[in-house]
Formats: sequence, structure tokens, C-alpha cells
Amino acid sequence: MIIGGDPLLKLIAVDWLKADKAADRISLHPKCLVQSDAGKKLPFILVFNLQVPAKPNYNLVLYYASSRPVNKDSLLGKFVDGTDAYRDSRFKLIPSIVEGYWMVKRAVGTKACLLGKAVTCRYLRQDNFLEIDVDIGSSSVARSVIGLVLGYVTSLVVDLGILIEAKEEGELPEYVLGTVQLNCIRLDSAVALECKEARGEKPTSEETFNVECLLQHRRRTAPPPVKPTPDPTSPEKEQSTPPPALEEALSSSMDVNRGLASSFGH
Repeated sequence: MIIGGDPLLKLIAVDWLKADKAADRISLHPKCLVQSDAGKKLPFILVFNLQVPAKPNYNLVLYYASSRPVNKDSLLGKFVDGTDAYRDSRFKLIPSIVEGYWMVKRAVGTKACLLGKAVTCRYLRQDNFLEIDVDIGSSSVARSVIGLVLGYVTSLVVDLGILIEAKEEGELPEYVLGTVQLNCIRLDSAVALECKEARGEKPTSEETFNVECLLQHRRRTAPPPVKPTPDPTSPEKEQSTPPPALEEALSSSMDVNRGLASSFGH
């Protein structure tokens, strides 16, 4: 596997939620970042919804954005508008326990995993976004591993990277879509989410949708990558100063997510 360059997409927000049942279609919630004025101005948002089976169930939702339209002929473009079978065969997660107990490190490993082959993934493609709902509870093996992780999560530092697998020489190098570093997450800090809200139904006046940023963002989680040859079919890399639409989304999310600014350290 040849990985090159910085992540194609920028992490702009994080939700840490809890619900009685696994929540799909977070993007349809009326107060989700995707539905905000700032979110609607972005050319593309990837919503990675990691459903963690427990009592209660948890949802770790990562929002990655591009300031430029996705080239339909690029590997990312084919993934975004492809079939579910195509997406299942290409979407990878790279985990790494940076700090934590050796037994957790051993259980999680560091190998890239084709998520669609290991667990059930559901996809929602609408307007300017793609949401990927990853059901960890659909696999007994994955459920056992995440159960171990949850037991030590308050003392763990975990790196995650997501990417699309390249299967042809012309698709190399593989570009990381996005990365995140999770630092000692407190389970009791998760914000309650009614399942009806996740389906996009209108909440009552008493219901609110607040989120808390518990993470720190890092530019990459993999070892130092091979310097890539520019790929004309991929979105251009983000500039050091975000374009206006992306800057507005970042500002909007910081108004909602307490402490989000700390998640953009390199």
C-alpha cells in the first residue's frame, strides 16, 4: 500500500452522542452541521457515523469537508456516487492505539480494515454529503473488541485514518481522506439523542441538540507517507488558509462544539 500526501478532507466537527438504539442518518437531523447554512454552502461533506454498541449505544460522528467540488472521475468521486457494493469493497479504516494497555493495542492492531467486509455499513447520499453509518454491533468479533476498548477508553489515545482502497496502478498512491485522534474520551460526556431526531423528524421545543468536542485532530495517522505525484483526478489539497465557505463552517461548528478549536492542532 502506497499512501501519499496530507488528508484530502478537513475535520470540521465532531459529535459524541448516546441513544437507546443505534442511530442512523444523523445528517438529516435539523440541527446537524450538515443542515446548517454554513454546511449547505460547502461543496462536499463526508459524515462518518461510528455506531458503538453498549448500554446505552454511542455514536461517534466525524464530519470531514472539502472546499472544492469532488471530481466525478476521481477515486473519491467514484466512491461517493458508486453502488453500496463498490463502497463496501473500497472503504478502509486504519486504527492505532497510541497510548494504552498492551492488551488493547494487541486486540485493535494497526492493519487497515475494509469496513464493508467486516461489519454492516449503510450509506446515505444526498445533496452535498455522503453519510456512512458503521454498525460495529453487526459483527461479534468487532463487538468484542469495542467492548474491550470501552473498558479502558478513558485512558486511551487512539488514532483513526479513513481512506479508499486503490485496486489499480492508476489509482495509486492512496490518499487518506481524513484523520482524527481521540484522547481519553469520557463516556458520561455523551449527549443524549432521541432516535426520532436521527431520522430527521422535528424535535419538540424541550429537546436540544448540543455536542461536545472531545478530540484532537492530527494531519495524518500513518507512518511518514511516500511523497505523491500530483493526482489531477483528486480534489486539490486544502490551502493553509481555508477558503471562505470552509472557514464559515469551521466558525459555525465552533459556536456549537465547546472547545472545537483545540481539535485542529497538528
